[in-house]
Amino acid sequence: MRSIRALIATLTLVLAACGGRVTVTVEPTPNVPASSIATSTSPTPVPASPSTPPAAWATETLTDVRTGETFTLADLAGNVVLLEGMATWCPPCLEQQQQAQLALTRLDPAKVRYISLDVDPREDASTLAKYAEQHGFPWTFAVGEPALLRELAETYGDPVLTPPVTPVLVIGPDGSATLADLGLKDANQLTELAGAAAT
Repeated sequence: MRSIRALIATLTLVLAACGGRVTVTVEPTPNVPASSIATSTSPTPVPASPSTPPAAWATETLTDVRTGETFTLADLAGNVVLLEGMATWCPPCLEQQQQAQLALTRLDPAKVRYISLDVDPREDASTLAKYAEQHGFPWTFAVGEPALLRELAETYGDPVLTPPVTPVLVIGPDGSATLADLGLKDANQLTELAGAAAT
């Protein structure tokens, strides 16, 4: 039974990485409880509340690569934040960013922030700033520092640091965060993610 669960988990990750929405459920047999063999890639929110301090990753300092301004994700409380893990060498990231540019025309900039977080430790602020300018993307770009990246991976798993699966962490106005389904998200999906997080 353990090998079947491992196979299901592996297939789920592979399909999710390829952009599919995956939910796998195996009907229970009389001897095996359903909870031991069912798996899903549905996002699970990590809640925050006014009395709960922000997650450690939300308090790590980031720097806007174009302005040099420093900020933390916790500073953006009250806004919906779509935090995209990316790298400049990643074609799916560029495609999703083009979709984000369209989605942002439909969203209130006073309530929704899109942040592209470079998760490749080999890339620096100068490279990222040139990339953002070259493609005409107006939102905030920042390089992920090791402590932040480690904390994100510990909380949401390694896919949050895997640019080709186009991870987007959706942070609600209250600080609760959900890793959206993996795979390329079009403008409609990004708009829906932001709208759902705002409610």
